[in-house]
Amino acid sequence: MVNNYMKICNECNIEKENCEFYSGFNKCKLCIKEIRKEYYIRNSNKIKERVSKYQKENREACNEGYRERRKRNPDVYKKISKRYYDSHREQKLAYARKHRERNPEAYKTYCRNRRAWRKKLKEDYNKEDAKYTHAIFNNKCACCGSTENLEIDHHNPLSKGNVLTRKNAVLLCRSCNAKKQAKPPEEFYLKETLEKINDILFS
Repeated sequence: MVNNYMKICNECNIEKENCEFYSGFNKCKLCIKEIRKEYYIRNSNKIKERVSKYQKENREACNEGYRERRKRNPDVYKKISKRYYDSHREQKLAYARKHRERNPEAYKTYCRNRRAWRKKLKEDYNKEDAKYTHAIFNNKCACCGSTENLEIDHHNPLSKGNVLTRKNAVLLCRSCNAKKQAKPPEEFYLKETLEKINDILFS
C-alpha cells in the first residue's frame, strides 16, 4: 500500500502528497523538472559536447541501444523519423541529388539492375494500370497527400520479387518514394496510413 502522507516541497514550499516526490528527494517532481530544464538551458553547449563525445567513444553500444528502442517502439520511431524528414526535406533531396551526381556509375548500375529485375520477373504494368492507380489514390501521395511530382511505387518492393500490379502499386510523391526506397510497407508507413492504403488496394 502506497503511503500518501503530505509533505512540503523545499523549492516551491507547497504541501503535496508523497507520491508527488521522488524517493529520497525533498523537492517535488514538478520543481525538479523545472530545475533540470533551467540547468540544460544554461549548460546546453557543454551537455551536447559531453553527449557527442560519449556517442563517439561508445558508438556501437549507442547504435545497439537505438536499434533495441526502435524494435520495442516502432510506431513512435516512425513518427519521429517522419517529423525529422519533413523538417529536413529539402536538405535530404539535395543530398540525394548530389550523391547521384558524385556517383553516376553507381546510379546507372542501380537503374540497370531495376530494369533487369523487371524483365526477369516479367512485369507487365501499362498506362491503363497507371491511370487506375492515379484514380484510386485521387492523384495524391498516399503518404503525405502531396499532388506534385507523383510516381508509382512498388508497395511491396521489387527487390523482393514483387512486380507492379494494380494490387501492388501505390501513388507517392517523389520525396516520399525516395524515402521509402526498398523498405517493406510495414517498416515505412505508420500503422493507420498502411491500413488506409491496404483498404484502397484491396477494396
